[in-house]
Amino acid sequence: MIDILILALFAVFILFRLYTVLGSKTGLEKKTPHQPFSPAQKTSDLKKKAKSFFGDDTVIDVPFEQTEKGVKGGQHVLESFKKKDSTFQVHQFLEGAQTAFETILTAFAASDKKTLKSLLAPKVFSFFVEDIEKRENDHKTLQILIKDLNAEIINARLTSKTMEIDVQFESEQTHTLTIPNSSISKPPIVSQEVLICTDLWTFEKPLNVQDPNWILIATEEGSPSS
Repeated sequence: MIDILILALFAVFILFRLYTVLGSKTGLEKKTPHQPFSPAQKTSDLKKKAKSFFGDDTVIDVPFEQTEKGVKGGQHVLESFKKKDSTFQVHQFLEGAQTAFETILTAFAASDKKTLKSLLAPKVFSFFVEDIEKRENDHKTLQILIKDLNAEIINARLTSKTMEIDVQFESEQTHTLTIPNSSISKPPIVSQEVLICTDLWTFEKPLNVQDPNWILIATEEGSPSS
C-alpha cells in the first residue's frame, strides 16, 4: 500500500511539472502543426493532452535528477538517439539549437526568406513568410535583439524515420519596428518592446542521412511579459 501511495504521489508531481512547463502556448507564430495546451485543462487530463501534443511517443516519465544537464524529459529517448547516431551529443545539439534560434529570428526580422527556407519545414516557412509579407505591406522594418538566451530539451521522440526534439527557449528580446523614409536619415520608431519570451520549438532530423542539420518543424509561443 505504501509503495502504491508513493507511486501515486510521484505521478502527480510529474504531471504538475509537465503542466507548469507546457500550460501555455510557446513559438514565433501562432499557427502551428501542434495543438497547444489550454491552461484550463484539469490535472486528470494532462497526460492525455501531453500525448496529443507530443504524439503517441514519450511523455516526460523519468526523474528530473537523473537527466543530463539541459534535459527536462525524454532522457531514455536521447540515449536511443545516440545508438542510432553516434555523433549525437546533447550539449552540441543545444549549442546548435541556440544558434538556430538566433539565426532564424534574425533572418525573420531581415526578411531573409532564403535563409529561413533552408532551416524551416515548408509549413513553418509559410507562416514566417506570411508575417514577413504583412510587415512589408505595412512598409515597416523590424529589428530583434536577443539577450540572456537559454535552451532546455523538454522532450524527444524517435520514429522509424526521424529523430524529434522539443526545445524550450527563454530569452529577453527587444523588438523595434520602424518606418523607413528616404528623406530622413534616422527612421522614426513606430514601437519598441522589451519582452521576456518563452518559446517551444520542435526540431527534426531524418535517420540514416548524412546531412547533420536539424529542421524546425513546429513552433509555439508563450505569453511574453514586457
